[in-house]
Amino acid sequence: MSQAHIILIASALGMAVYVGWAIKNHKILKADDLPTFALWCAATVTRIFAFAGAFKLSKQLGQETNGLYVGIFGLCLVWLSVQKAVEMTRELFLKRTPTPILGTAESNVPQPREDNSCKKAG
Repeated sequence: MSQAHIILIASALGMAVYVGWAIKNHKILKADDLPTFALWCAATVTRIFAFAGAFKLSKQLGQETNGLYVGIFGLCLVWLSVQKAVEMTRELFLKRTPTPILGTAESNVPQPREDNSCKKAG
């Protein structure tokens, strides 16, 4: 199985799981949530391949430094992708509480300020 097939399968599975969690938790998905989550899933898998490929690259004569940079960068981007995917899934499980309304309509009316600096001492 090629890398492209694995990336496509990971994206499709990620989207299916995300939609399943949203339906289970009675959440409404925004239009950009699903493709964004699919891209983070694909990015995670792609960057794992980049990290693994860095080991092959570092064995080639004259490419050791490139392999080191690709490996470090790939690993950092795997961490970022996983972190973003986890953030999006946490939003599905958060219970939204209604925000309390502070004050009343009367409190929005500006009140005259007492200014003691203009009073005469006496």
